[in-house]
Amino acid sequence: MMAVVNKFWRNVPGALAYLKEALRTWKRVESPEAVFVAACKNGRKPENWGKPLPNYPQPSDEDLAQLAEAKSTGRIKDYYRQPDGLWVVDTGSHCVNLCDFLTRRAASLQISLN
Repeated sequence: MMAVVNKFWRNVPGALAYLKEALRTWKRVESPEAVFVAACKNGRKPENWGKPLPNYPQPSDEDLAQLAEAKSTGRIKDYYRQPDGLWVVDTGSHCVNLCDFLTRRAASLQISLN
């Protein structure tokens, strides 16, 4: 597996997503390793790869500007969009989805204003 990962490293995220989808939807997976290796070699990925799912709200330009500012000042470590469309914020101690992060941030601002 390591040789395949080293050789086809660009296909690894798609292959992992493909394996995850296979484990979730196929009736039976004889060898998860074989599914991963074949997906890596062939560049397979799920059909919805890279398309935001409708139940994942996308950040506004204002949200992205606030995240960039928070990253530059060190309040968060990083933020990024996962292949399935979910935006994640790395706070440095844990990762949370963007909606939870913004909700908590708004609540903490509301508390500090009162």
